[in-house]
Amino acid sequence: ASPGANRVIIGDTLHVTELAADGEDKNQLPVVQFDFLMQTTACNWIGAASIAAVFLYFLWEGGPCHASRTVERVYLGMALMLITIAVFLGRYPDYDERAASAVQITRVTVMLSAIHIYIQHIRVRPARAFYDDSDRRPFTCRAKTSALALRIVKELDDSLHKVVKKGESFGLLHQKAYPVIALWLTIAVQSCLNYHSLARINRVTSIIFLVVLGLASIMHFIKAMVIRRKVTRKLSDVVAALVAQKDSSLLSEVLHNINVPSLLEVSPWDVWEQLAVVALDLKLLDMTSKALLVNAMQKYGLNRYSLFDSADKIKSLICSCQGMELTELKNMLDSTGDYCNVFKLLYVDIQKGSTQEDILQHLSLQARSLRGPENQRVGVKVLSDIDDTLVCSGGKFPAGCDRRLPGGMIYPGCLRLLRELDGSWQPDRPSSNVVFLSARPHIYKDVSEHASLKKF
Repeated sequence: ASPGANRVIIGDTLHVTELAADGEDKNQLPVVQFDFLMQTTACNWIGAASIAAVFLYFLWEGGPCHASRTVERVYLGMALMLITIAVFLGRYPDYDERAASAVQITRVTVMLSAIHIYIQHIRVRPARAFYDDSDRRPFTCRAKTSALALRIVKELDDSLHKVVKKGESFGLLHQKAYPVIALWLTIAVQSCLNYHSLARINRVTSIIFLVVLGLASIMHFIKAMVIRRKVTRKLSDVVAALVAQKDSSLLSEVLHNINVPSLLEVSPWDVWEQLAVVALDLKLLDMTSKALLVNAMQKYGLNRYSLFDSADKIKSLICSCQGMELTELKNMLDSTGDYCNVFKLLYVDIQKGSTQEDILQHLSLQARSLRGPENQRVGVKVLSDIDDTLVCSGGKFPAGCDRRLPGGMIYPGCLRLLRELDGSWQPDRPSSNVVFLSARPHIYKDVSEHASLKKF
């Protein structure tokens, strides 16, 4: 054994333990290093798996993570939380005090950024309602609403606004304060690396800020859960009482004046049952109310991984319409101005084979009955290109090659031609007889289609 080693005899075995100059056991150092490597590897795997989950969310649009808006919110929230945990669990034993302080401040920045992303993109936000105050569609002009309906609408809206936020603040953190705090943290990191005397002060300050921010976030989550529970109970009672009155006109007025997608997202499942099953069985839903519910369910989430039988409820609502009522229902669903239309509903959202076949068979049967024995047409659908057909491209690639008119200018007489072709158009009735085609590739939800949809 080397000088300074201790000999320990246990039975017939000689154990030699080398001691460092300061008396520490050298044989234990690899164990400490091994623990550090294990924790670092675990953090790297957690972070990599969370980032991969985020990429999977955007690449696999029809996957289980898109079963509904609630599932999307929980999925992204968990991925964001795991990324933050991976950053916080990382160990850097070889760093000096300045580098350790910079790492601590960076952790605060990561947590602050995670909260900011949650506020802006993940937390429950208002869904796009079918009816909007800025809606230019003539048939969406709402008739005069009764005083009782307005009182019920106000009661529902007040409850929804307690849960559905617009991303203004999160506990003690306001979204407008994020750039200022992020700038301060960046300056603090630079000061830690440049000035050794400020490293300890900034580190202690960052730890205090981190603790306060963490406790405030936890308290905010607990408060939001308590409020959410009270709101869901209130919404369930109000909707149940509304359906129990068996007044179809009152129910229609209420559905016309509230954000139905947000209502279905926040409410418990029995609200869906009351509106889509009980009200339908009692024949309280008119064609517009059915379109509102179908559109709301489509926006909330509808695929093979949905936990509830939403597709069957969609089938019941559609199959309850016949003749021209069914035609108006399809036209109303196609005139929403977003990517939630009948085609997406039947061939993308509803992936249950039997349900899809039943709906398509009902549509075909009703189309034949409208055509009559002589197979006469009922209305007309006009399919039109956009660039260099409706709007001049100005010769910009890849839109088109026509340079005769300025780019973006509508060809003279084109709108009048479409109006004449669509002879069944009436301003007070839902219509979607002119369909514009686009070669934009589908990326994620309506990211690529939004520019075209906004134009019309």
